[in-house]
Amino acid sequence: MATPINLPYAITGIPAEPGKNGEVPLRLECNDWTKSQEQVHIDQKNLFNLALRFYVDMDPLDRDSFWQTAGIHGMPYMPWNESTLPQSVPVLGYCTHNSSLFPSWHRPYVVLFEQRIYEIMVNEIIPNQMPSDDKTQDSLKTAAKAWRLPYWDWAANNEVPLLAQDQEIEVFTKFGTAKIKNALYQYNLPQGKTFGTMGPASNQTYTLVSADGVPASTVDNGQVAKNIRNHEWYSTTEDDPTLRESVYRLLTYDVPYEVFATTNMDPSDVEPLGYLNCEYIHNNVHNWVGGAAGQMGDVPVAAYDPIFFLHHCNIDRLYAIWQTLYPQKWFRATKVLKDNGTWSIPTDNPDTQCTQLAPFRPNNSGTYYTPDTVREWMQFGYSYPELQPWKYKTTEDYLLSINTDIAKLYRATADHISDSYEIGTDKDIVHYDHVINIRYGKALYIRSRPPHTQPLQT
Repeated sequence: MATPINLPYAITGIPAEPGKNGEVPLRLECNDWTKSQEQVHIDQKNLFNLALRFYVDMDPLDRDSFWQTAGIHGMPYMPWNESTLPQSVPVLGYCTHNSSLFPSWHRPYVVLFEQRIYEIMVNEIIPNQMPSDDKTQDSLKTAAKAWRLPYWDWAANNEVPLLAQDQEIEVFTKFGTAKIKNALYQYNLPQGKTFGTMGPASNQTYTLVSADGVPASTVDNGQVAKNIRNHEWYSTTEDDPTLRESVYRLLTYDVPYEVFATTNMDPSDVEPLGYLNCEYIHNNVHNWVGGAAGQMGDVPVAAYDPIFFLHHCNIDRLYAIWQTLYPQKWFRATKVLKDNGTWSIPTDNPDTQCTQLAPFRPNNSGTYYTPDTVREWMQFGYSYPELQPWKYKTTEDYLLSINTDIAKLYRATADHISDSYEIGTDKDIVHYDHVINIRYGKALYIRSRPPHTQPLQT
């Protein structure tokens, strides 16, 4: 029986009791996790593949289905987990883009996806598809409880994650070994329905990964890698930085929060260094992965490609690293940016640290999360490999470790950048880099088609 769409749903993350020093499970890099031969990771991968397959095959009328979760971001332009009317003109989904709310809104969104996968693991896959003996059941429940969504670090690894490359994957259940369709490879709409009648998603029942110059039904992982390596930004200069170099700059430039977070900036407030920001990098990765006609490059349907959540898991990681390095940087009362409007936010509404991040709620009441209440990510029961404060005796040692990790991962192609400033501090930066001193359009996914105006067919 489908869960009613408007029944309250609390987004709290996977239940986790912090260790004696505050330890929480880590979201791991996708390929590292995929290649790991540790038994717990082997069990987690099996559970994840089965759970994601179950998730995408659920009845789309079920509030807890993947179809409903993906639809929060854009199409089909309807309320989720509540009964509300659209606030923006034209009608849009809930996602906040070209907005200082961008990284904050997507944090509980990724947590929702992660939480649903876990719930399916423990409520459906383990009790119904796994061997029933107590030892196996207990071991798998432990593995599920320690699992967290992996992130795709596209700056360090330009290739489509190993987990998403094969059309079919091998899984193990109580019935033995079998092959199933890989839900990360391609998403098919339930009952073969289409996304609508406008834009690159027109009349397509599947999610493309890349379709530059190839037939519309093609998944081209090689083209994705080529797009990322070529890094053709939607605003270009003669010396465009690589994606790796851009992430290095993003994490080492000391700028106000809004300048880090969004493409929606006041030009008078932006130093040359500030034209590189988290949302701009994110937008380009969407375009490179989606190609000319793939869903990842089209805002209303981007979240229907499950790789969206591995991508945004990495965006959340970069956000959390930046928050740790610059803990005093936050929304400024003197620089309130106006929103473009979403399903729940009126057009030109001021975006502040108290703006409600609908439709995400911490409990079953009417309270929504806000940027203030999602600022601390470990409350959701996860962290990242670079962010393990419990391992260090002093804050200085912790920050030094983070900066060392950043340099090791991303500085290889950025050695020419001046060393005249100290990374990971709030000190003024005197180095100016002409390479990114550019102006670019503020619309998300610049190469995307116009927003869809037709509802998703059901």
